[in-house]
Amino acid sequence: MGLLKQVIDKVQNSGLVLADQALVSGTNFTIGIILTRLLGIEEYGRFALMWMVVLFGLSIAQAMITKPLVAIEPKMNERKAKKYTAAVHGLQLSLSLLSTMICIIIMTLVSQFKIFISLDFSTILGLSLVLGFIILYDYYRKYYFLKDDLFMPLVTDSILAIGQLGGIYFLYRAGSLSIANTLMVIAAVYLITCVIGFTQNVRPTFRSNLLNWAIAKHYNFSKWLIGTVALQWLSGNFFIIAAGGILGAAAVGAVRIAQNVIGLTHVIFLAMENVVPVKAAQAFKRGGEKALFHFLRKVSLQIGWAVLAILIFIAFLAPHILEFLYGASYAPYAYILIGFCIIYLIVYIGYPLRFALRTLEITKPIFWAYVTSAIFSLVTASFMIHTWGIYGLLGGLFITQALSQSVYIFSLWKIKREYENHSLDTRQS
Repeated sequence: MGLLKQVIDKVQNSGLVLADQALVSGTNFTIGIILTRLLGIEEYGRFALMWMVVLFGLSIAQAMITKPLVAIEPKMNERKAKKYTAAVHGLQLSLSLLSTMICIIIMTLVSQFKIFISLDFSTILGLSLVLGFIILYDYYRKYYFLKDDLFMPLVTDSILAIGQLGGIYFLYRAGSLSIANTLMVIAAVYLITCVIGFTQNVRPTFRSNLLNWAIAKHYNFSKWLIGTVALQWLSGNFFIIAAGGILGAAAVGAVRIAQNVIGLTHVIFLAMENVVPVKAAQAFKRGGEKALFHFLRKVSLQIGWAVLAILIFIAFLAPHILEFLYGASYAPYAYILIGFCIIYLIVYIGYPLRFALRTLEITKPIFWAYVTSAIFSLVTASFMIHTWGIYGLLGGLFITQALSQSVYIFSLWKIKREYENHSLDTRQS
């Protein structure tokens, strides 16, 4: 009976996590469709460019705060963990405030000198508040999961879904829908969830000795992780940023609506992240490198057929999908969606390769893959987009993925050769 209860609890918990992830992904997907339809592709492109600022800030904050938190806190005793969490809470509040202020300053300078995009102050303020509150809410959400509270994230993410969609609808009905007002609505709803999170969390401390202690722990954990996260973000997004500067916001909007559709495949990728690494580790424990490679080859082919079928389906019906979701005027952008279907075939290949490296605890190739693709993006993006436009952007994204997978494949080939040579030496002796 005890084993049966554990299985039932695990299924229930997994259901809550998947329901929460589906809610978050579905909300983002729906907001993208609504804003594209109501604001138009160019305004949505400007919104997408600004949202990249939020995503970059969030990725850095996660490397500095939440990723160290979930790795360090569970290893502490209860008394020490409470002091540590209180200090981290204080650091997170400080980082959120600092991020908001830095965003206001940088975006004001960017707009003042028209370096990349020109924004009015209300838009800059809305963007900066969204950044600060999303960073803070991400901390509270991770804290819920850290404490095995799987219900509260579902509650707060439901508030976010209802609040954001309801707020955008209200703005539309009032004739006040704009990027600035949309950002203010998003910021207001995130503020509500942050207030809820604050009441559920350990009271923050700003005592210098505890803050310095937490900073030292996080520095040791994050000093390389921050660089890796920045490279990862840059390698995947620099072509899109360059397209915004060269081709205009409408081009970014066209790319983002295609990414919004192709993002449905992330459900499969998420399932792989939750299941395959554990099974890969078990296979490695049973039979070493040979069993690991055999398992990953087998599961990659099994899941790969499903991914291939979905991508072929999307590519074949691309004009109809875009027309259904966004309207008839967006059907001509079907070639971009088809391009992303091809790119995502290469993206999929990277998952089992990274699983293999992580299982073997050899992560240096992952860092160098990001370095390689980031350098390629910085060096070639302007030329490729100036020369071939959107086709140059799609080609650049394809090559960055191909470069990363090439680094993984070469590294694993070397590891496999070493394993085979070691096995041969053992048999001969």
